[in-house]
Amino acid sequence: QEEIAKAAAHVDAVNPNLSRRSNRAWARRLDLDPAEAAVREARKVADVVIVSVQWGGERHAAPTPRQKRIAARLAAAGADLILGNQLGELQPIEILRTGGRKAVVAYSLGSVEGIGGPRYAAELHAVAKADARDAAALKVNFVKVKIRGREIATVIDDVAYEPLWSPTPAKTELATKRFQPIADVASRALEQLDSLVESGAHLREILAAQEDYRALTLRRERIEGVLGRVQELNQ
Repeated sequence: QEEIAKAAAHVDAVNPNLSRRSNRAWARRLDLDPAEAAVREARKVADVVIVSVQWGGERHAAPTPRQKRIAARLAAAGADLILGNQLGELQPIEILRTGGRKAVVAYSLGSVEGIGGPRYAAELHAVAKADARDAAALKVNFVKVKIRGREIATVIDDVAYEPLWSPTPAKTELATKRFQPIADVASRALEQLDSLVESGAHLREILAAQEDYRALTLRRERIEGVLGRVQELNQ
């Protein structure tokens, strides 16, 4: 059976203090040399190599220089897709070109917990400001192509993502409410607004529904601004 992909997971800088007592949580910083060696070994036998790294600091809106160095070295070693897990903050998607190939780095796709406040108000929170409910689902399409007649290579054909939004107002609801595509949530919000207008609802209700729709539109714009336009990722 053909082996399609290898995945490796590493943890970096969650708690670099290795002298902590045994009853305290800590994680060892990523050692890049063995990590690179693991990626190179995976590259020899796999069509696609995926690496997952826990890195960065909480509420950092941009990758640190160390994150960028790690990504560049793992990509050079043979990683096709690097998925960064970061604490509660959306970070950019970057395309790296190395050794004649292309690698995708998703520094952070946001928090899967959706721990933002109960309501986002566009007039109170600038769209440029992060919100813990911002997230995205990444889709990377790989295809096999022929090079110089017979040689077969697996390459990245397309990169896309779906902006997500969590309606969860409290952690107690995490079991029942998860991230949803913003496009779907915004569509329902617009339908609700139209329904209120047509039924002659009170102006306060209409304005609240209008704000819900506007906030979702602004959040989607902010997510796309952070991650990068899909067209730019596929250039």
